[in-house]
Amino acid sequence: MAVVLVAIAATGFFFYRLDAWLEVSDPLPGTIDLLFTLSGESTRLDYSKKLFAQGACHSWLISDPDTGLPATIRRQRLSAGDISGVDTCGNTRSEIRFLKSFLGKTEYREGKGTLPKIGIVSNWYHLRRAKILVETYIPKGGFSFYYLAVPREYDTYRDSRKHWWRQKVVKDIALFELGKIIYFYSTHPFQVLRSVI
Repeated sequence: MAVVLVAIAATGFFFYRLDAWLEVSDPLPGTIDLLFTLSGESTRLDYSKKLFAQGACHSWLISDPDTGLPATIRRQRLSAGDISGVDTCGNTRSEIRFLKSFLGKTEYREGKGTLPKIGIVSNWYHLRRAKILVETYIPKGGFSFYYLAVPREYDTYRDSRKHWWRQKVVKDIALFELGKIIYFYSTHPFQVLRSVI
């Protein structure tokens, strides 16, 4: 009986703090070699534009070129040579597989004394799964990855995150993301062991 109560309490606590578990957010490590913005909410692009304009990254790769990239370049007076887009990705898994291929074909594969720094931008609820996919598809040791969550001031639902279950939109997003992670682990059982070890 005690084991059951402990399991129920642990499950309840996990769901109570699901927002904190889903969010993987690293501090910006000075300058990043490549910033990769995952497709989705426009706040991801807004935050990435700010980082690029401030010189926080050398190059910027955007998944989904339908975001008005030429207009953004003109408006922000950014160098188009340092920005590229990809439109072949249909989901997060294909984005990470594309990133692996992109990194293998570019100068980023050549270390210059330190590992190239790759920043991945997405919303708080999306980065746990993005990290799991990076750890699954991109071999360790060649790059330093930084997961950059869109800051709260950009977040439409910033006031609802701590009590995520109270607002339907945030609850649906969080549970859908958790379901995707559970599905991924059910189809990749050995990845569960790699994540724990």
